[in-house]
Amino acid sequence: MAIFLVGLLLYQFLSFNLIQDDAFISFRYIRNFLDGHGLVFNIGERVEGYTNFFWIMLLAFLSKLGLPLIETARWAGVLAAVGTLGVALYAVRSFYPQRGWLWIISVPFLLATNGTLAYWAGSGLETALFTLLAAIAAVTYFSRPAFALLFLALATLTRPEGGLLAFLFGIAGIVLRQKSWKETVTFWGVFALLLLPFAVFKYFYYGSLLPNPFYAKTGFSAEYLQSGLEYVWLFLKHYGGYGLFLIFPIFLWKKLSPFSQFCLLFSLGFTLYLIFIGGDVLKAHRFFVPILSFLYFPLSDSLHQFLANWSQKKFAFAVVLFIIGTVSYRFPKNYLDLAASYERILVEKMENSARLFCAK
Repeated sequence: MAIFLVGLLLYQFLSFNLIQDDAFISFRYIRNFLDGHGLVFNIGERVEGYTNFFWIMLLAFLSKLGLPLIETARWAGVLAAVGTLGVALYAVRSFYPQRGWLWIISVPFLLATNGTLAYWAGSGLETALFTLLAAIAAVTYFSRPAFALLFLALATLTRPEGGLLAFLFGIAGIVLRQKSWKETVTFWGVFALLLLPFAVFKYFYYGSLLPNPFYAKTGFSAEYLQSGLEYVWLFLKHYGGYGLFLIFPIFLWKKLSPFSQFCLLFSLGFTLYLIFIGGDVLKAHRFFVPILSFLYFPLSDSLHQFLANWSQKKFAFAVVLFIIGTVSYRFPKNYLDLAASYERILVEKMENSARLFCAK
């Protein structure tokens, strides 16, 4: 089954066959960095035009070893996505040890059938790595908080939303009475201290604590709210059963396991955040990728609880799981294929323009 799930993920990755144009921003920073010009986009101009420091450093290291930059970025993302499947499998076995094999494969299966994960894993961006780090942090938050701190810090160096993860983890822990306010505030304090050296570096190197994209892409208005609602609604239509998959676990809240409740609270908080920031300028549900596993745990758990008293509960669970996975794979496929096609055309035009420019 593990081979099938990884194979399904790889099949979708190969079928999309794209590199996101925004990834070339990071590639240029990496090239200038390796050429000795510093972490800059234009030589001599210290502007922080990226938000994925850890991803850039990781790719720079791998490129320094002689690996091709673009393909390495794509395959590193795929490996991170496969790692996320592994973390989901570990979480299922750890938090739900008494359940059968159907339950064990449920969340990894839903992740593997989700084309959005494969789409962004192979895009050359940091999305899949951030997703993996977020998943590890969630699994270790209650049992090994020191590990969670480390992975949350790395997640924040990969995407700024890592700070939001730490905040929402803390709030969810308090609401569920798994963590006290004192423990949570201490956790946040240590988290901030871990990121202090990076903040100092940014201030002295770039002269600012906030990256340039923050000023270009953030704001708050009625238009942002409308855009955010449309962004969330499109995702719910494609992967959320028109909102049913998010609402159904809420109705069975009291029957959910503590970890599923934690994931559900986090998912709701993160979804509200996406609404307020206006969603994403890029298509294909990029900002939802890091919380896919958080959404699927309460969904699978609520289905398990709902079917618990059925005489053919295993068969019913398998059928429902198969239907959800099939719909998740097929329903948004044309949308994702079209987005990938547009992206390939855009990158091809960029390459042609670059050749013409260099030829002059």
